Amino acid sequence: MTRPGHFTDEMINGDFKSFRHEHHFKSTPEGVEMTDVVKWRVPFGIFGDAMNWILIRKKVEGIFKLRKNRLGKCF
Repeated sequence: MTRPGHFTDEMINGDFKSFRHEHHFKSTPEGVEMTDVVKWRVPFGIFGDAMNWILIRKKVEGIFKLRKNRLGKCF
């Protein structure tokens, strides 16, 4: 693989206190393997932490599971 092996999206303004999404690519005998690394922080202190545990974490994980499934159908 001659292209860059990764790139990063980082939110600078929005609903999250911070949101960083790293895309990593690795050549394999079958083609290219893509790995996502996602890190976020929520605002509102302990209330935000509770909402992250109860709701937000599951929502973000669900978005990336759906993305993985859709990409798997394309490649």
